[in-house]
Amino acid sequence: MTGPVGEQLRRPGAGVAAVVAAAVGTAIIVLRMAEALIQLMASAMAQPGFPHSIGLLEALLTALPFAAGFFLGLWAIAPIDGSLRIGYVVARSILVTGVAATVVFVVNASFALVIAMVSLNFAGIPLALAAALGGALGTLVTQLPLGVLAGILLWLWRKEHPPRRPLSGYIDEV
Repeated sequence: MTGPVGEQLRRPGAGVAAVVAAAVGTAIIVLRMAEALIQLMASAMAQPGFPHSIGLLEALLTALPFAAGFFLGLWAIAPIDGSLRIGYVVARSILVTGVAATVVFVVNASFALVIAMVSLNFAGIPLALAAALGGALGTLVTQLPLGVLAGILLWLWRKEHPPRRPLSGYIDEV
């Protein structure tokens, strides 16, 4: 592929960014499942026989878009290199986590709009969009420590294993 799109697709650092994003997505799913299992056990003790679900679908609807946004942020927007200072690493990790939460919002808002269109519930669109925004902001707040931890661990790994070609993202080109 040639041209500007081809250049962007050949941007270095995609493999490591994909591994880190997959690890973050997996961590979100495992943490959500553990949380749901603890809630299930607690409610089963309080109300025996009451049916509950573990919520795998909800975890996937958050973890997959978050991991995709985290990959996009680490690869194309704000890659983390071993030569950065820790303050820049934390700032880039926060930015990447914000990008990931934005992708969660876009995906959830898209689902909400499609459901509203199919059910012909146009009056519920503002409420659905507000719920998607609230969910994305909640995801940002709850996943920020995980995003910063992943960024710092990536930075430590990059110090020991520098990339063959220099990394740069959109934040470096401004």
